[in-house]
Amino acid sequence: MGRPHYAVIPTRFLAVLGHFLAVLCALQDNDSNIKTGLGVNLSDSDTNEAKRKLNLSLSIAVVCLLFDFVGMFFGFSLFISEVRWQRVIVCEKMDYSVTN
Repeated sequence: MGRPHYAVIPTRFLAVLGHFLAVLCALQDNDSNIKTGLGVNLSDSDTNEAKRKLNLSLSIAVVCLLFDFVGMFFGFSLFISEVRWQRVIVCEKMDYSVTN
């Protein structure tokens, strides 16, 4: 049987790559995501508020993605308690919801 740490690096890379692709798709389809999520018959103020919230959420997702890339390429591990707490504070406590 192989060593488990040989599977962790490719799995982590695929997870970060999946996060990157999801954020990239969301960044490309801002308007269609808003129209699909909230409907077509919205006022301009509702649409602008939804765009602001979506852009804020995507900005937070990009920050967390950069944090993941830095951690992966420089070898930071979530098994190191200082790194784990920084990740919890930065990425896990943020509210990604777009609804009121």
